[in-house]
Amino acid sequence: MTPLTPHDYLDIIHRRRWWIIVPTVLVLLASAVLATVLPKSYRSSTLIFVDPQKVPEEYVKTTVTGSIEDRLSTIQQQLLSRTLLQRIIDEFHLYPAMIGKYTNEEIIDWMRKQISIETVRGRNVDAFTISFIGDDPTTTMNVTNRLASLFIEENLKIREQLVEGTTDFLTTERKQLKDKLESLEQGISSYKQRYMGALPSQLDANLRTLDRLQLKLQSLNTSLREAEERKMLLAQLQIENSDLPAPTATGPVLVDPRADQLRALKHRLSDLQAEYTDSYPDIVITKDKIAQLEAELQTGASAAKNNAAQEGTAPHRQPVRPANGSVSIDQEILQLQTDKQEVLKEIKEYELRVEETPRREQDLANLMRDYDNTKNSYDALSSKADNATISENLEKRQKGEQFRILDPANFPEKPFKPNLMVLLTMGLLAGLGAGISLVYVRENLDTSIKKASELEEEFKLPVLGVIPQTDALSKIGTLNGSTVHPRQPIPKGGSS
Repeated sequence: MTPLTPHDYLDIIHRRRWWIIVPTVLVLLASAVLATVLPKSYRSSTLIFVDPQKVPEEYVKTTVTGSIEDRLSTIQQQLLSRTLLQRIIDEFHLYPAMIGKYTNEEIIDWMRKQISIETVRGRNVDAFTISFIGDDPTTTMNVTNRLASLFIEENLKIREQLVEGTTDFLTTERKQLKDKLESLEQGISSYKQRYMGALPSQLDANLRTLDRLQLKLQSLNTSLREAEERKMLLAQLQIENSDLPAPTATGPVLVDPRADQLRALKHRLSDLQAEYTDSYPDIVITKDKIAQLEAELQTGASAAKNNAAQEGTAPHRQPVRPANGSVSIDQEILQLQTDKQEVLKEIKEYELRVEETPRREQDLANLMRDYDNTKNSYDALSSKADNATISENLEKRQKGEQFRILDPANFPEKPFKPNLMVLLTMGLLAGLGAGISLVYVRENLDTSIKKASELEEEFKLPVLGVIPQTDALSKIGTLNGSTVHPRQPIPKGGSS
């Protein structure tokens, strides 16, 4: 078969034009009727603006976490919940024809499909629209406004719940940390009271006290040695004067006053010898004085014996001066020994404190580390809790981020669907498609010869000439004794 040319297609369209026009017109009319018959649906929309926080965040940081998209998703789920939608259905008496024929869940699912929430995006989500489709324009507008108000109410409720939950949580945590902090403070205070005197902060004082006690011990040793020397000197003098009357319990013991001077010189000599050699000038002078006094005492003692023997009377000597002016030498020695034992006891106690100081320092370091960590956590949590309280007040005063209706729901003046232009366009396209399909089927079923090439192909004979179509032939022609229309194709098998 010879391929068809564009001219052939145009010829077919011209020849079969009524097969295209009639179906197209019929389908177009049906679309118009359908647009009139179908129930009308109206669509109303409202624009809600995301109003940012009034107070700068560097002054008050909000505790509402998460992006706007997340909160929109949460609010949308709550807005499309069965409880809220059922309340709106009952409030506006929606879908009366569906009540009784469908269950409540099916009606609510149908309403969910009529609600759409779309965000208007810039750099961030700056606004969003809420739309509702209904069969009555006034009711549709009212329902859209109601959805918008519920949306804003749910956003405020969610934000308040978030900040209140954050504030309650931080307040509870702060109270627990405060209790723990107070417990640690009490533990540190009890520890310091228990080991008072051995604390690291008292180490310097303990060392100074220990030095002072060591000096006091040295002084007591010196005083005790001097008292014992006096006692020995007194005993020696008593032996030397054994022929004299023995002192009574109440009578005074008489001694030469130079004995005290001799004792002081011996004590000074002992101190000098502890620091210098025997060739040191002060040591040589002191030894000379000691030798001179001893000689004088010895001479005085001999003279006293002689006088006593001649006169038969006891020598008159000065009474012994007790060390402290009120007690005897034995009592003085006993008191000095007692004081020495007390000083030794104190020295041992302070030495133990100094030895225990590193252990107490480690224990206190552990306690203070826990205390410092807890205090730092408490301070940080207190700051957050205070900020959360301010943020809660910010939300309650509606100074934080909130949704605000920028454009109220519009009154739909014409139906959203069915769309007349869309239906007519679809009807036109469907009619053209149906007509072209009929033409295609009709052409395939038509076996008549329409071109000279088909004639040559059918009869295997060359065509000598083709009579062009003229106005004279546009009327009636004769072929094999029959009347035919000049545009009518010659049936295959006929004469050329």
